Amino acid sequence: MQRINEDQIDSVTTQTNYTKDDYPGSRNVADADQNLSLEDTFIQLKMPSLPRRIFSEVDITGATGGLFAIRQKNDTNDFELVRRNFNLAPSEPIKTGITVEALRDIESMYGRNGISITCNMIRSIANDYENKQCIDFLKLHCVDRGDITYVNGRDSEKRYFQLAQKVHECILEANSKNIRTFEGWCVLPYKDASAVSSVTEYIGGTDQTKHKSLFLSRVGLVSYYLNPDVTDSNVYVGLHDDELPGRSSAYFGNFASDLLRVITQESGQHEYYLYNRFGTALSPLHTEDNPMLFKFKVNKIEDPDNP
Repeated sequence: MQRINEDQIDSVTTQTNYTKDDYPGSRNVADADQNLSLEDTFIQLKMPSLPRRIFSEVDITGATGGLFAIRQKNDTNDFELVRRNFNLAPSEPIKTGITVEALRDIESMYGRNGISITCNMIRSIANDYENKQCIDFLKLHCVDRGDITYVNGRDSEKRYFQLAQKVHECILEANSKNIRTFEGWCVLPYKDASAVSSVTEYIGGTDQTKHKSLFLSRVGLVSYYLNPDVTDSNVYVGLHDDELPGRSSAYFGNFASDLLRVITQESGQHEYYLYNRFGTALSPLHTEDNPMLFKFKVNKIEDPDNP
């Protein structure tokens, strides 16, 4: 299977009816080139799952992978090299339920857009699995920082400022012993996401309509995301620095992502299976006495006017 490099996505298409100036690039790769196969299109697609947004991405090129960092040793002038290995998610083939015949039917109905539609479906399958692994990771490794109780909780503006205060307290704690970065993220439960989304314009947050996936808003140096697990009541907070990934709280390791056509034993038909191998790892600098990942909960709303 031929892989398409990142620098090839915005290159001039092989079709003669596009010029370099009006070529749509990666906005819709499947429409731009009729020669792209389903596998090639899947590889090109960015997969904005939650861990790919809040963690720093690295490539794993061997059988396993690890992260290294240097830190000060026991408040002395000595330094030590520390390592954290990636925990690879179980590699299980995901049956997409898409057959060659189904793909051809979609193409017949929608033209080349059928490939794009199919790949978006496949991407959502991969995202669901990555999101679940991410939330399990956060539940396990985030340090508990208690809870907060909204006062005048029916007022979205006041709810946001109380929430933001706790979020920034966590980010400041991550920088209290060592200055790392004040670029951070917060993952909110459904019931608390409205505190951010309803006041986005008022507080000067980034418009969420310009982004995809679980992104809610960015206010100052903090990006807010929606927790895909509706049963989880925790608020999660961490650090993420695009320019200096070594300052981030956690990492997402790309191992392998392939869409393969196989013959099923039951029917003998060709079907597509998704093989998505990845790993997650804490920053080697994250310790119990100097944490970089946090969680807290929001208690019931207290409203003095409506006790």
